[in-house]
Amino acid sequence: MKRFLIIFSVFSFISILSAQTPISDLGSYWDAAASNPTLSSKSEYEKYMELSEAIKSGKPGLGEYDDDEALRNGWIALFEDFERYWSDHCPRTFALSHLRKYLTPITETKEVKMNDENSSQYVSETRYAANYTATVSSSFSLKYQEILSIVKAGFVRARKHLSGVSYNWPEISIHSAPEADDEGGSLLVRSYPPKLATVAFTNGTTFFDITVDLTDSSGRTLASSTKNLAGSAVFTFENVSEEDAAKIDAGEISAKLTSLELVYGAAPYVTTHNRTWLEGLPRKQFDVQNARLTNPYSRTKAERNPILETAARVIADEIMVSAGSFSISKTEVTQLFYRSVMNYNPSGFKGDNRPVETVSWFDCLAFCNRLSEITGKTPAYSVGGNTDPEEWDYVPHAGKSIYDEIEVNAGANGFRLPTEEEWLFAARSGTSSDGYEYSGSDEIEKAGWYKKNSGCSGTHPVAQKEPNGLGLFDMTGNVWEWCWDSSTMQLRIAHGGSYSYDDNFCKLSDLYFRRPNMRFDCLGFRIVSR
Repeated sequence: MKRFLIIFSVFSFISILSAQTPISDLGSYWDAAASNPTLSSKSEYEKYMELSEAIKSGKPGLGEYDDDEALRNGWIALFEDFERYWSDHCPRTFALSHLRKYLTPITETKEVKMNDENSSQYVSETRYAANYTATVSSSFSLKYQEILSIVKAGFVRARKHLSGVSYNWPEISIHSAPEADDEGGSLLVRSYPPKLATVAFTNGTTFFDITVDLTDSSGRTLASSTKNLAGSAVFTFENVSEEDAAKIDAGEISAKLTSLELVYGAAPYVTTHNRTWLEGLPRKQFDVQNARLTNPYSRTKAERNPILETAARVIADEIMVSAGSFSISKTEVTQLFYRSVMNYNPSGFKGDNRPVETVSWFDCLAFCNRLSEITGKTPAYSVGGNTDPEEWDYVPHAGKSIYDEIEVNAGANGFRLPTEEEWLFAARSGTSSDGYEYSGSDEIEKAGWYKKNSGCSGTHPVAQKEPNGLGLFDMTGNVWEWCWDSSTMQLRIAHGGSYSYDDNFCKLSDLYFRRPNMRFDCLGFRIVSR
């Protein structure tokens, strides 16, 4: 009997009917937001956030759990739902490497008629066929990582109620003694303890067996690969025509998965290109329409989180305040807002409702263009004629600089940094001068966080101090705010002061000059648009 066999864990009929399906629900909300990238997916975002916050708080779903037994049973049902869901949905994404070309001679013999047409001779002709090889790597999808992080956060809080559950869950299944079940359930690999097969993806245990097509811009197939194992084998595209090879050589191609199967079984100690050892092993087929394959030729965008992007649309829709000829965000860009757009939070003082900091001036430009794209607006900035930050020769959050010329589209309706004039106009409540030393007040204690009232201990959640006449918060203190303008030395200007500076530095008349690639935990920004 083989050590590794595909099996399905048994769930009672009553348990299936009564249990909640929080993981399936999270997955459905994620997919709905991904398929409808507009503000109208706000309801899916809100449901996802409500359910995810409940799980992260230590509850296995929405509702109340009156005692330890109910809580334990709920978490066991959640683990079972997780294993069922990721047995039906491939948790990995795939990436095609650069193609390597080689030529093989093909000799053809043709019959050629002689001049008298009564005789003929055979002539051999040799041509060279183009062939290509590549590898395919895989990694866990962003969707899987996000949902797993939610569950693990709640798992930590509920751990004392979950005796018997492995610390290595979900690689180690919630089921310690699974039985065969042809009706469904979790796909497990028989080992001790049993492993969830779609997660325990290691050579010698489970394998993804795939095929790949190379296509042109119209979707026509140029070449099809041999079937092989992602991560451990070479894929070959054979006998490509001269015309199609020219397109491949020019990089005018895309790639797509045409089959995706999970294979279970133990590999021999020495594997070869011979695939006979795979014959007869059980397989699970996945829908290739829901699988992601990136390639180095079509500049596929980085995988994105549709829930966070919906959050960005919601926040952008609610945060902007009119300041006459332009609109400005009523608070500094928060860490939740920034992470929703950039899928990353560089801040030193963590907190969703705290202002984002440790961002360079260049990081702010990338954020603005990315938010404009998410919300369907025209980006304000371009570098080398390109508005997509992923195409800029620039790495965010690394203190790097953009050396190509940065151009501003004056007619764009997208988001951007305020000019110094716009910032001061908004800070003075929509006037050229309202007479206050600070934004909205002569009393800094009312206007913002600075060195004395913050204890110099870090940023504070936004909108805790009084707003100015336009309803704008924290234009005094908390964090300095980048502006578009530069000084004569090509330093960029910031205004407003911060939690770590004395009150004199927080006056509207004060300036802060920094190199645009600099990042500090007292330096953030807010945004404007037309």
